[in-house]
Order: sequence, then C-alpha cells, then structure tokens
Amino acid sequence: MTKEMSFVLNLKKGEQISFALVGSVCSARDFSDPYNEAERQVIYAIHEGTTSLMAAHRSLWNELWESDILMTKHNGRFGLHFSTFILLAGKEAD
Repeated sequence: MTKEMSFVLNLKKGEQISFALVGSVCSARDFSDPYNEAERQVIYAIHEGTTSLMAAHRSLWNELWESDILMTKHNGRFGLHFSTFILLAGKEAD
C-alpha cells in the first residue's frame, strides 16, 4: 500500500524553504508486520526531527571511518570505504 501526500506552498520572490522527505522500506524477511514497522520507523523519524537524525547519521558514519583498516594507497581506502558503505547501507541498525 502506498500513502500519498501533497502540499501547496505559495512563496514570495526570494523566499526560501527547506524540507525533508523520509521513508522506510521493510520486508517480511525481517519483520512479521512490515507495513506497521515501516510506518513506525517513519513516525519515529518525524518525532526525532531532521537535525537530530542527521547528527546521529554523521556521528555513526564518522565512528565507522575512525575504526578504519589502514591502507597504504588512497584508491584502496576509497574502495574499502565504498564496499563498506554498500554492505552497511542495507543493514538494519542494532
């Protein structure tokens, strides 16, 4: 099931806004009720707020890179970082 939302916002010339879009994808592989879990995660994200979520996100990634495996060549390190990112991007938080 997809929930759709829309909004209309009238801005004056030069006026700026910012917004965040949050979503969640859960499957029956990991959750007995994936629809409700996805909804719960979105509600949690909205409750936490953009600033808090982004600060936690940056902190966790910085912690990951600080525990880096030392490599002698920059390209090797980039490859390792990219591979680590791909592996962890889909990993559920503990």
